[in-house]
Amino acid sequence: MSGSPKYKRITAVIDKYTAEMFGEDADETPLDFLCVWLESGRTMIDLAETVAKDLGEIVYAAQISQMGRKLEAAGQAGAAGPPAGQAEAAGPRGRKSRIDQARRWGAMSLAEQSLGFLDKATPKTARLAEARAKGRQWLAERFDPERFGAKQAPTTQVNLNLSGQHLAAFAQLTQLRLTQPEAQSDAIAPAIDQAAEVLSIEAPTPSETEQ
Repeated sequence: MSGSPKYKRITAVIDKYTAEMFGEDADETPLDFLCVWLESGRTMIDLAETVAKDLGEIVYAAQISQMGRKLEAAGQAGAAGPPAGQAEAAGPRGRKSRIDQARRWGAMSLAEQSLGFLDKATPKTARLAEARAKGRQWLAERFDPERFGAKQAPTTQVNLNLSGQHLAAFAQLTQLRLTQPEAQSDAIAPAIDQAAEVLSIEAPTPSETEQ
């Protein structure tokens, strides 16, 4: 596609957008434009639709994404490595993916947009606003799961702690039962039985312990 007439028309439009955003004499490249576009919470589909209107022909998001990958590959080919402090976002070849990082930064914009939809909603537009908000929240979670992904509660650790507490309580109650047989009141015996049931074990009786 990179040598096709349509690809050249698409790149020409992106070049125009880059000049409009940064200025004719700016050093920024079309890749910089793509990154700013994504960081603002917009998508490749949005850009494809915008380019299609300018060209008067269908443009697919996959074509824009392919162009972005080619621009990024061209930039990485002449780079010694990822800039300092950015190694954590390195791609599969060990180099930073600027497009992926731009999407990650754009997650905050998507989250803010979702709030904007809800804040501006009216009773008539509430359902549509909620759907748009959820869509942007979903994208934000995928682009930056560390900040926006659903946090899983540490259930395993909690269960272990609770089991430890039950074991300690069971040991105390059993010791009381063995050392103070006269304390076999209606309050103590049910507590022992309940602890045994939680732990799925049978509470020992004094006769069993003495054997």
